[in-house]
Amino acid sequence: MVESSDMRVRGEIARNKNTPAKVLQILAYDKLKWIRLEVAQNPNTPATALEYLAADEDNEICREVAFNHNTPVKVLEILATHENVKVRQAVAFNFVNPNANTPVALLEQLAKNENFEVYWHVLYNPKTPVYLLFEALAKHKQDDGVRHALASNPSTPTSILDELANYENECGAILEEIADNPNTSVATLEELATNEKICFNVRQYAIFHDKLVSIPLLEQLATHENWEIRRSVAANPNIPETLFQQLANDEVEEVRDHALARRIANLQDILKAPNTLE
Repeated sequence: MVESSDMRVRGEIARNKNTPAKVLQILAYDKLKWIRLEVAQNPNTPATALEYLAADEDNEICREVAFNHNTPVKVLEILATHENVKVRQAVAFNFVNPNANTPVALLEQLAKNENFEVYWHVLYNPKTPVYLLFEALAKHKQDDGVRHALASNPSTPTSILDELANYENECGAILEEIADNPNTSVATLEELATNEKICFNVRQYAIFHDKLVSIPLLEQLATHENWEIRRSVAANPNIPETLFQQLANDEVEEVRDHALARRIANLQDILKAPNTLE
């Protein structure tokens, strides 16, 4: 079937994530660009095939090779200097994969790229050296893309996130990322959760963040006139039994549903924990 004259058959084989590596190796040499593109995107494609496709004359195929987590580091190093900016962006983004063998030197190289979109992708990467994150804050704090990347990166230090949260007239999308970041301080989360002037989505992320453990604050928010705020409290993993009972009997069905869903999730976590049945 891999040698079928029907391009649709070859395309389906190239697209199928269960296709064996040896078959994808053959399809990497297909004369049709869109089939080679499917091979470049396939998570089963072997490193040797990706190395071959990295030299393809089509930039879109090179970009998909750069995205593929099976692409060898030596190939990514070559693609990091590719003339097409989208290919270089893909190289930076490839390393978001937590299992990737990220060479710090390559991230440092990409951080010097003149194209800011490539730079943003480096800053999104959780394996980017912290000194580059501080450098970005110091030199490019006024850039929305830089702030968004720093706010999204799960490795961004708490001090940077606190500073970003206090940036004058910060936009809602960036504040959402800060409210959702695992390194955001409790003080910042409490400020975001109670700030009536910012958009609801930001408050929502802050309220059901697992670091928000202040029972008095959760009790205060659980009586908020806005049912969506109460729903967010119901989703917080730290609500005590008294608050659960209160929210499970809320007048709004969605609030009650979220309280019950949180109770089920907490029970599942207990059952999954080691030694709980001993």
